Amino acid sequence: MFNNYNISWSAWAPGISSKQEWQEWVKGKRDFDLESKPDISFIKPMVRRRLSSLAKMVFATAKQLLEDNQEPMSLVFASRYGEMGKTVQLLTNIANKEGLSPTSFGLSVHNSLVGMFGLIRQWTTSSTAIGAGANSLLAGLIEAYSQSKTKQAPVLYFYYDEPLPEIYQSFDEGNLPPICIGLMVDAQNASISKLIERVRLTEHLKSPLAFLKFLLNSNG
Repeated sequence: MFNNYNISWSAWAPGISSKQEWQEWVKGKRDFDLESKPDISFIKPMVRRRLSSLAKMVFATAKQLLEDNQEPMSLVFASRYGEMGKTVQLLTNIANKEGLSPTSFGLSVHNSLVGMFGLIRQWTTSSTAIGAGANSLLAGLIEAYSQSKTKQAPVLYFYYDEPLPEIYQSFDEGNLPPICIGLMVDAQNASISKLIERVRLTEHLKSPLAFLKFLLNSNG
């Protein structure tokens, strides 16, 4: 659990997940290890086999952020590209006149991951999936904040993305590693509204890596 900027958050990227590792990264002492995979050994093998790479990132991030006995919270998930790898595979199957797997289709839609998260944790709270292009991180933050303010309770927020499949690489503007950011969004925490306003007014902070650097470098 990271507490810079008076906000509880965690993040995962290949080779970087702990507080110390992120601090080393922001100081230029550690780089991403693209061969590294999320550690989700705490999830039952039968369930683990069904998880996509994005889902594994989210669960690894949640493990750092949440208490083992965490009370259920409303969920907001945001992603620019979502399960694009699964979508491309489905489109390839169609192009090759092959059958489509109903399971693969169900897991490719934008809200599949937030639903799976609630199912695995056995949370029956409300869930929302956001896709807003380059503004997805900020849009998800605003949605989580709005829900928290309405419900007068913290909301659990995750932003996640991974590089586009090779066929769509020319459209990948960010050139980012696989990444997931998790935050406890509590509208009663003044730091949250200040953070959202800062991101809204500062274009480059809408990028997840710039957003993380800002959190790590902030002192209040």
